[in-house]
Formats: sequence, structure tokens, C-alpha cells
Amino acid sequence: MTRLAAIIAIALATLALPLDASAGGYDKTKWGMSVAEVQKLYPSGKPSRHPNGEAVFLLFKRVGPMAEALVMFMFDEGKLTTVHIHFPKFGTTPDLKTTNYLVMTDAQAAEAWDALRKSLGSKYGSPPVEHKTESLGGRTLSPTEAIWTTAEGDLVMLFRELLEGGQTDVTLSYSDPKWLGNRTKGL
Repeated sequence: MTRLAAIIAIALATLALPLDASAGGYDKTKWGMSVAEVQKLYPSGKPSRHPNGEAVFLLFKRVGPMAEALVMFMFDEGKLTTVHIHFPKFGTTPDLKTTNYLVMTDAQAAEAWDALRKSLGSKYGSPPVEHKTESLGGRTLSPTEAIWTTAEGDLVMLFRELLEGGQTDVTLSYSDPKWLGNRTKGL
């Protein structure tokens, strides 16, 4: 797959990422599901544990017509609260045992960011939050974050993060607003 085709695939994938309009959630899931319920929906995935001890369910899946990604279903107290979608370097496959994957180069990540940002913008409008500048090893990245709220109240977050070794990680996240609200009270 050429680089341009991969960028277009990622952009198309974001338009195809469904959110359940009635209850919130990502794809076939609903917020609050258990690991077992998510595993029934995605039998090819793998249950795991986050370093903080919470359950995680990992899946390498096609998220649109051509783009494949590492999808991490995150749980808090056994209930689905967040889904992170990591886009590995074009043409590579993540290791579900370790969750390791090859990240994009800065140039690939910049193109992917632009495509995802444009695609999400056409789906959800202009992001009400888009900010931060990050510097590492003489490199500067801006913006590093864009956040939307869906009509159902779910949060959709697009992140870029500078990594050592000249790479930039691009992650798309969906989160249950009730869980986020409970996590941010008192901050």
C-alpha cells in the first residue's frame, strides 16, 4: 500500500467508525460492558491486563475500508470506559501479546494527523478543543490534541505524541463521558 493510499484509508476509516446513538460506545460495544461481553463481540481479540491492574481487551482489526489498527478496549472496575485506536506504521502488524507496534515516522504521522483531523472535523464539526505544543530533542509538534463531543456526549480525542527516535504516535480515543466526569471531579 502506498503512503497516500494508507493516509486516505485512515481518513475513510474515521468516517466509518460508528458510535451507538442510543447508549454511547464504540463500534458494537456500549459503555459499561464487561470484558466477557466485549470478547463475545470480538472473538479474535485477546484479554490482557494494563500495568495499573485493570482489564484490557486487545484487537487488531480493520477500522474502515482499508486501515487496520490496534484497538485497546479499556476497563475500570470491570466496565468498558474507553477505547484507544493506535495506528501502527503503514504495512505493519502489532504484537497483541506485548501491545508493541511500530509507530509512524514524523512525516507519516503528520499526514495521518491531517487526514484524521479533517475526517473527524467533517463528521463532528470544528473541535472545540485543539491545543498544546510539545517539544522533544529539538523537535516541536503543534497541535498535539483535538477533542470533540458527539451528539450522545461521548468524547472523541485525537492525539499526537513525540517519541524518542524520530517517531510520532497517533492515537484516536473514544471515552464514556460519565467515567471521565467521575475521574476529573475535584481537579
